[in-house]
Amino acid sequence: RDPVHQKLGMLYELTSQFELAKKEYEILLSRKQNEEALLNSLGLVSIKLGLVDEAIGYFTRVTKINARNIWALNNLAIAYRRLKQFDPCIQYHKMAIDLDGTNAVLFHNLGNSYFEMGDYLAAMVAFEKVLLVDQNYHKADRKIGLAQFNLGNLEDAFLYLKKAVAEEPDEPAILDEL
Repeated sequence: RDPVHQKLGMLYELTSQFELAKKEYEILLSRKQNEEALLNSLGLVSIKLGLVDEAIGYFTRVTKINARNIWALNNLAIAYRRLKQFDPCIQYHKMAIDLDGTNAVLFHNLGNSYFEMGDYLAAMVAFEKVLLVDQNYHKADRKIGLAQFNLGNLEDAFLYLKKAVAEEPDEPAILDEL
C-alpha cells in the first residue's frame, strides 16, 4: 500500500482537482496492478475529465478481474450514458441490478438513463423500484414527479413534486428541472 498517494488522490478528487487525482491514481496503478477500487477511481476521474472512452477501459478492466463488481458495471452504464449509447448503458445497469436487486442507487441510475433516453414510463418504473427498496430515497419522488410531468400526468406530477419539496425544501433544483 502507498497511503500518501492514495490520500492525495482522494483529496484531489474530493476538491474537484481531477487531473491531479488522476496522476496520483496512475502512480498507484503502476505500483500495484489490477486493484479494483483503484481502477474504478481512475474511471470515475476520467469521466469527470471528459475522457469517457478511457473510463470505459478502466471499468472494463475491473469487470475482467471481477465480473460481479456492481460498481464497475454501474459505472460502465453511466459512461455509456454520457456517450448517448443507450443499448450498452441499459445492459450494464441491468447486469448490476441482477447482481444486487436491493440497491436503490442502482435502480436510481437506471431510472436516470431511461429518463435521459426519453423513456419516461420505464424511468418512472425504475424510480418506483427505488422507493420499494428504500422508501427514504427522496430523490426518487422528484424523479417520479418529473417523469409524470413529461408523460402529461400533471396531477400525479404535482403530488410527487409537492412531496419532494416537502422532503427536501432546500433543494432548489426540483422546480428548475421542469
